[in-house]
Amino acid sequence: MKVLHLTNWYPSFDKPFTASWIVRQIRALDTFCYNDVYHIEVETSPFKLSNGPSMLGNKVLRLSFPLDIWFLKEIMTSLLVLYTLFIKLKLRDYDVVNFHIAYPMCTYLHLYQRFIKKPIVITEHWSAYHFNFGVKKELNRIKRIFNNNVTWITVSEALKGDLKKFSGNKILKAFVIPNIVDSETFTYSRREKRNYFFMVSCWKEPKNPFLILSAFKYFLKKNPGIKLRIGGFGPQEKQIIDYIEQKDLGKSVEYIGALKPEEIAEEMNKAMAFLHCSKYETFSVVCAEALSCGTPVIASAVGGVTEIIEESSGILVQDNTKADWLKALSSFINSSDSYHSKAISEKTAKRFSESKVGKNYMSVITDTLDQNYE
Repeated sequence: MKVLHLTNWYPSFDKPFTASWIVRQIRALDTFCYNDVYHIEVETSPFKLSNGPSMLGNKVLRLSFPLDIWFLKEIMTSLLVLYTLFIKLKLRDYDVVNFHIAYPMCTYLHLYQRFIKKPIVITEHWSAYHFNFGVKKELNRIKRIFNNNVTWITVSEALKGDLKKFSGNKILKAFVIPNIVDSETFTYSRREKRNYFFMVSCWKEPKNPFLILSAFKYFLKKNPGIKLRIGGFGPQEKQIIDYIEQKDLGKSVEYIGALKPEEIAEEMNKAMAFLHCSKYETFSVVCAEALSCGTPVIASAVGGVTEIIEESSGILVQDNTKADWLKALSSFINSSDSYHSKAISEKTAKRFSESKVGKNYMSVITDTLDQNYE
């Protein structure tokens, strides 16, 4: 079987760490079928057209355009999709077309379907549906995508619910296939746990590290020996560093910056617990990675996070307030001995392994193909 994957989130030479979770999902299918990946993206920057192989050996068609206008991006992205499907490729060579991230690539899916004549699967990861893309108006062109006869894959039940609510399509045909954890990198090691918490992310909305920092300042009054280490990068980075300085937290909180996956795994293994505060998450790979290291997780009880963390593996902060975070941190200190790192790691590794996810993913694609030819 040959599957054509079209994605507008994918690693590139200038953004090597983008959407690694999509890469892992596609690679999980390699055992079962042949995968051909095209990275199609329109981004806001000075004009430039990139057309050729990417850092991962897949094909790339990226257009940089200086105007950030939704409608123009929809049109230009759709033209790139049409060019890829009908000029650059021979669609007859593929059995299934799998889009990753519906918008803007699938804005005009109802028109594509007149010509594709192949089963279509759409794999979705985006939290934008939960927030109505940050606008108050009706987004009918995006909602229209959900009226087409395609199979949907979401990374969590929470995202599945978001898609149904956003689109108004309560009978949406959607299957939950979680993200994969790289269990070779994020694995349990018998390191002695040290006296610190750890958190890491691409620091941007909807992440909220400042709520943790605010609670941690009060937490230190009764627990002065505990430290907090922060890794990562992103738009909030300077704000985090400034906050640490302004609140005089420098002796207890250290911002260590961008880390390689191996370095993140090492920090997770050494930390008492991993902290993650966010206004919303469709899945949260970083929480699953921490659990795969056997590290308990204290996280906001939002979206897909609630499907990852159990009572035996961490604490869910229900109301996402400073008081609740302070309570959760204090509760963990009083019960840290009740968590069993090796058991947490083994259970998580099985749940989000490449082999298990790949098998379930392939099952959805096969069923979609079979139904198309019934």
